[in-house]
Amino acid sequence: MLQVSPELRLEYVSRSVRGFTGHSADEFVSDATLWLRLVDPRDREVVLGALNAEPGVARHATFRWAGPDGRTMWAQQVTRKVVREDGVEAVYGALNHLTDQQIAEAQAGLEGRYSMVPADAPDVVLRIDLQGRIVWVSESVRAMAGWAPRDLVGQNAMDFLDVSGRAVVSALGPRVLAGEDRTGVVLRIRTADRGGRFVSVSARPIIDEGTGEPAGVIASWRDVDELVKARLQAESERQILRAALDAQLDPQVVLEAVRNDRDRVVDFRVVEINPSACDELDVTRADVVGKQTAALGLGIQDTEQWEILLDVVQHRRPLVLNEQPFITIRGGLTRRFDVRAVPVHDGLSLTWRDVTERHQRAAALAASEAMYRLLLEESSDMVSFHTPDGAVEWVSPAVERLLGWSPDESVHTLLDLIHRDDAPGVWAARDRLLAGEEAAGARFRMRSRNRGWRWLEATARAVREDGVVTSMVVFSRDVQDQIDHETALATSQERYRLLAENATDVVYRTTLDGTTEWVSEGVERVLGFTPAEFVGRNGRDLVSPEDREFVDRATAEVLAGTRSSARFRMPTKDGGTRWVESTIHAIRGDDGEPVGFVGGWRDVQAEVEAEQALDTRARTDGLTGLANRDEVMARLARLLAVDNHARTGSAVAFCDLDGFKTVNDTRGHAVGDALLRAVADRIGACVRAGDTVARVGGDEFLVVLDGVRDLHTASRVSEKIREAVAGPLLIDGRALPITISIGVTMVEIHDDVDGLVARADRGMYEAKQAGRGRVVAVP
Repeated sequence: MLQVSPELRLEYVSRSVRGFTGHSADEFVSDATLWLRLVDPRDREVVLGALNAEPGVARHATFRWAGPDGRTMWAQQVTRKVVREDGVEAVYGALNHLTDQQIAEAQAGLEGRYSMVPADAPDVVLRIDLQGRIVWVSESVRAMAGWAPRDLVGQNAMDFLDVSGRAVVSALGPRVLAGEDRTGVVLRIRTADRGGRFVSVSARPIIDEGTGEPAGVIASWRDVDELVKARLQAESERQILRAALDAQLDPQVVLEAVRNDRDRVVDFRVVEINPSACDELDVTRADVVGKQTAALGLGIQDTEQWEILLDVVQHRRPLVLNEQPFITIRGGLTRRFDVRAVPVHDGLSLTWRDVTERHQRAAALAASEAMYRLLLEESSDMVSFHTPDGAVEWVSPAVERLLGWSPDESVHTLLDLIHRDDAPGVWAARDRLLAGEEAAGARFRMRSRNRGWRWLEATARAVREDGVVTSMVVFSRDVQDQIDHETALATSQERYRLLAENATDVVYRTTLDGTTEWVSEGVERVLGFTPAEFVGRNGRDLVSPEDREFVDRATAEVLAGTRSSARFRMPTKDGGTRWVESTIHAIRGDDGEPVGFVGGWRDVQAEVEAEQALDTRARTDGLTGLANRDEVMARLARLLAVDNHARTGSAVAFCDLDGFKTVNDTRGHAVGDALLRAVADRIGACVRAGDTVARVGGDEFLVVLDGVRDLHTASRVSEKIREAVAGPLLIDGRALPITISIGVTMVEIHDDVDGLVARADRGMYEAKQAGRGRVVAVP
């Protein structure tokens, strides 16, 4: 007689057990697992099945038992689970010897013992032969997978597994047949509704008692579908959140509170940290995650920072600090930061941005305004006084120089002169002053008396009495020349600050082969595609073909263990392309191997166009559109740098207009400029696309002829230029006679740039001395 609790604590056994096993009842009670060890390992699952039975249901099982003399004995177990008054579940059972006839029947029915598994048992039990066919399956397969047992019997067990699980089973099968029990292997089985479910598989071999060889496998499936799907969903969400965190350009850390036995916060532990924060603090993620700030040597417990963080956790309210002074961990310097923190569970998420330079600019501006007050009348800048609602009270005399309006006129009309597109920015600056800021700035256009628009940049300060704004002083300066010379890429610090704050437009995640798994909504604003149109496409295919090799190199750097950035073009939905700058990071699994990529794009189309415009302007003459002196000299240097054979077959013509100074002096510079542009057009029409025409001085032009056979050929081209320039020129409706003197020479093997140009220049002077308006060839 046995009495066993489900956690295998044997509470009582009758003394007759000694006759069964050779062990006393006291030995069984003191060693809770002794009785199970005596059961043949092949039959333990049957014996333990009683512990999983429903309360009140009797279970019968026949199994083999190690007798007192070590011989195998057969026994029959009858068990019933009950719930006692104290709520504890217990199993009561009895063991009996089998007669010889019962033993024979048990041996004959050994292969069918798993038919004893109750139909309502949640797990599925299968018997599989050595060919992989299902010999028997428990009725519970119907509830788990929708299959009737007869649908599976005789079928190959592999056919009911997901493709990914077949390789696992193929690898484990020989090990199980070799005697190894396997438990907890998670696979996905096919269900009758053409779906699938995740199951935890256990398997052990069936040994033929006659031969001692494996005769098949007993396997069980336990339904873990909801658990696995929940884990997969949680992991997916964690990866997305981690990707968003890592893609942020600002430093960000997630901290959890560390409390003492009195529930007081005594420190913070690092839960997550993004790459930007690691760079800022000069640590790696492995160095800090899971560590307390005290152990990391940050020492914030007795600082102002500690009180700020503690307030976020204790009062559960977000923190917003602008230009807050802190002593940096590296260097011990005081710098100013914009800080944001929000409570997260029993901790907080913290991000910051260094705004020291912005603060210093504002402080310098405030200091300079004290001097401006003393120089209002003499200042070249326009100074105006305003009421709190913006009305003009006084304007300095500089308004007349800047805009052409008198101070008296401006008092009544100044605000009406602001361009309507810029007015919101002006009023926003005023609102910031009223809200408490010491200074506010704006850049805007104002209409001048001649009906044109001029760009002004203004800085305003509020005059306060007892904290209340009583008036505002605005200093405005003319920045029209600066605006005229600015490119699309602004170089001012303010523009860079705004660009940095909005640098990451799109966040994305891909698989290791580049397939897009997730992309943020910003992709539609940058490229015109919706996120749904991006997901599933290979990221390499989304890069313009001419940039793919470069992006491949950047990706290789990431896989080598370093973060990388790349600037490349991507196609837009409207058929164009757009330059983006991307940061790329590898997502690594628990084994450290890369499993995908995450990164962020920002739109740099304006930057690229500005750089291209700057490059063009640096190489071009602003008046004629021809190459300038620096550009043509650089081209000659490249020509002379090649091998001696390649440099021959080229010629240089030095051209100088005759009498141009007289035109400038008598007709004015505007006519002179028009004349230079017309001459440039005529020279350009006389040469081929591969030749170079450059303006190298006021009325001097240099022509590089490529691929000419000899000096005679070069002279003929120069004569063509001379004739074209000498043709009738109409400037402002009046004929303007002009001639040109040209010196031409061939490029020689040992020439340098200065010597070559000087030789052509000498020919030009000889042409002038010979009467002007002619070509002189210099051998």
